[in-house]
This record gives sequence, structure tokens and C-alpha cells, in this order.
Amino acid sequence: MSHRYALLALLSLANLPSVFAADLIVLTPMMAGDRPVLRADPKGEAQAPILRRADNDTVTKGIAAETARGTVKFMLALDEQAQRLSGATPSPTYLLRSIEEGGFARRGFWLAEADNKVTWHADPYVDLVIDKQSIDDGSFEEIFSHELGHVLLRRLVPRMPNGMSRTPHSSLAITDYPTAFDEGFAIHFQSLARHLTVNTQLKAVDEGLGYKPFLPYWQSNVDRNLRIRGVRDNLFVHQQVPVALNLADATALFDLTHFKNGQQMLSAEGVIATLFFHLMVQPSDTSAALGERYKSLLASLRLLNGQRLGSGTPIFLNLIQAHIQRVPAARDQWIGTVLNLTYGATASNSVIRDLTNLSALGQEGRAEEFAAALKQSRYSLAALNAQITRNPQRLGAALGPELWLAFKEKNGEVTVNLNTAERTTLTTVVGFAPLDADLLLADRSARGPFLSVEDFAARRKAPPLWRKRLIEAHELAVRIGAYERK
Repeated sequence: MSHRYALLALLSLANLPSVFAADLIVLTPMMAGDRPVLRADPKGEAQAPILRRADNDTVTKGIAAETARGTVKFMLALDEQAQRLSGATPSPTYLLRSIEEGGFARRGFWLAEADNKVTWHADPYVDLVIDKQSIDDGSFEEIFSHELGHVLLRRLVPRMPNGMSRTPHSSLAITDYPTAFDEGFAIHFQSLARHLTVNTQLKAVDEGLGYKPFLPYWQSNVDRNLRIRGVRDNLFVHQQVPVALNLADATALFDLTHFKNGQQMLSAEGVIATLFFHLMVQPSDTSAALGERYKSLLASLRLLNGQRLGSGTPIFLNLIQAHIQRVPAARDQWIGTVLNLTYGATASNSVIRDLTNLSALGQEGRAEEFAAALKQSRYSLAALNAQITRNPQRLGAALGPELWLAFKEKNGEVTVNLNTAERTTLTTVVGFAPLDADLLLADRSARGPFLSVEDFAARRKAPPLWRKRLIEAHELAVRIGAYERK
């Protein structure tokens, strides 16, 4: 152990500054021809790469420069804190310069040292494709922060469960509680990167001055832009408009007059990212104040690892409860932020129901009616804030059970949660006629979440064969269980 880390091991967490210098070691894969060299891990359960320290070329020097400024410096400090909170002696953060498609938080690798000794490292690490351009334009800073966010969670909550959804995740998708929490936590660091960056090119892009014709319409660019704009403007709480482009339920077109229900919001990584960003970042922050706020968040995240978390646990709400119990002074701000951004959808259906009418009046420019409805909506939200602040356990009162169905398809199973599914899913996957799907969704919106598969079938008076198919699909979902995303 180096003198530096021996000293850190002797210091208590309370005596450490919130932000301080951190180490980043850049690695590259050992190659045999055009293939990375792999070796079985110490348990013989999986193949892991053999990595070596990267040459000190232009890209490595560029990465090293980023560790001394802006977001990368801040994130590395968070990683050191996460390691100490998890009970580990702090070690460097590892970054693999991948030769193939990167953008992952991985775990476990062999490190080849200069003396030909190969040692096992079980730690999580970031895997990225990096070039000089990505460093110069700030995209490295943004994506590295996202992936290191995953690493922080893996250090603090190694018992994080898998979710039931097989839907490919994206900022626009509705998946499940664990997936949305994991991805939303990571996504919010991209907005933080824009907040902290000193990169002039990234600042220009953030201000809308880096526009290039055609490129904004590519799928990944749409997703990246929404991870910033959607988080800042709270767009993800709105329902999407799938019919316009026939892109299923995940389109970049938001209907500003209709809103997701509470269960959908907590299963949407875009919403979770929005909540994290608005809880953490405040106007005119100093680096020290922001560091202290994140330090407190990491301590509360660590408490989740001692809880019994399952695929149906609304993990974000568990974090809220853990944090306000640990930091009572934060209770009003945290509860108020969550309720205001979600319009109370996790706790009650009443504000959201009125908001649909209010937003329609606003879009139509009907000033007098809008002003009257606005007064009532503000009163209702304030009353809900007061109620939940007195009784925080009611923050999830409007959430229904996780009612998963599974259907076998050519490329594997597809899963559907009846309390988060939208029209396209109900018609194309479950097989309902469009009218039946519309009536079921209207019923769910009016009377609240379905209580069971039988309740779902009964509300539409489904015939016996449909009931049988739904029950069998639910039983299959139970049998196949949660899904481990690679």
C-alpha cells in the first residue's frame, strides 16, 4: 500500500474534505492479433480481459489534463468518497480505452504490470472508446461522468436488484424501478457535466451554438440532447405521442397536456435523472457546497444496500425515505422538489387529473379559465405537500403493484407491466384491440392502478380465454424472473 493510501485509511470520513485530488489510471487491452486477451477470473466463472497501462500518447495526456479540472475532477473525488463509504481503502479509478464499442461500467479485470506480474482487480471500471476529438469537444467529459455514475452505484449498492423489463433502456423508455434508478442516476451526471464544464466547445453546444445540419435527427443525438433539455425542463413527466411516427412508446414527441402516472415516472430513467439533478444542483453553487451535497447523497445511497430491495421496489422513494431520516433538515426541500416535479403523481392522482385540464387551457391560451384552474391546482399541490411532509411514508401512496406479463417471441421473452404499459404495448404485445386498450387506459387513469391481473381483466369484462391467457402470461413472468442487463 502506498504512503498516500495508508494515510487515507487512518483518517476518518468526517475529517476529509468533500472535494480533493483523485487518481485515474488509464488502461488499454492486451491484444493477440486483433483480439483482446482474456483469462478466466479467479473463481473460473467468467472470462475477463487482461489490461495494461496505456501508453502516454496524446489521448492519454488529454485524459490526464481532464482529471485536474471541471467535471472529471469532481467525479473522481466522488468515486474516492464512494469507496470509503463502502468500507474499502481508496484505490485509483480505472478507465479502459476500449478498441470497440464502449460506454459501459464493467467489473473485474487482470492488470499486467511492467514486471510481467498479472494481478486480479475485482473493482468496477469505466470502458469507453476515446479519441482526441471526444476530449476536445467535451463529449468524453460528459460520457465518462455518466459511466462513472454507474460505478458509484455499484460500489455503494452492490446488492442492487435487476428489474423485470426487457425493453431496451433509453431516456425515453419506460422500463422498471431498478433499471430507471440505475440509468437515471447516471444520466443526471451528464447535465451536471454541462453545469461544471470549463470546455469551451461543450459550453457552445450547451448554448445551442454548435448546431450541425442533419445530425440532430440521428437517434443517439436525439437521446443525448433530451438527456440535457428534458432533464432541465422536466419534459419526461409528460406522456409521449407514439402515433405520430409509429415509433412505439418511446418517441421524442411529448404531449404537454397529458402526464405519466406515478408508476410510469419512477420507471422512466428520464424522470429519475430529472429528480436527481434538481435535488442536487442549486443556483450559484460553490464547488464546496455542491461537493458536500453529493457527499451526503452518497451516504444515503449506501444505506440502500442494507435494505431488502427487490425488482418491484420503488428504489428512488426508498432513497428519499433513507435520506430524510438521516438528514431531517433536508425533508422539506427533498419532498417538495419531488412532489413539485412529479405533480404529486406518486402520492395522489388528484393533482395530475386536474393538471391535464389546466395544461390544455394553457396550450389554448384561455387566460381567465387557466388562471382559475391554476389557483386550484396550486392549492391542491400545496395541500399535498403539507400532507406528505407530515407523513413522508405516503409519498408512494398512489403506486400500484407490479403486474408483469411475459410473452415468448422469436428472440426471447418480452415483458409488460400492466400498470405502466401504454396503448402501443397493449395492442402489439398483449394483443388487445385499440378500443379495448383505450378503455383500459382510461379506466386506469380515472380509477387508479390495477390491483391484480384479475382486476385488469374484470375492468374490461375480458372473456374466459383472455383471462386464461393473461394469467398464464403473468405466471410465465414470475417463472422467468428478473432480467440481468449486459
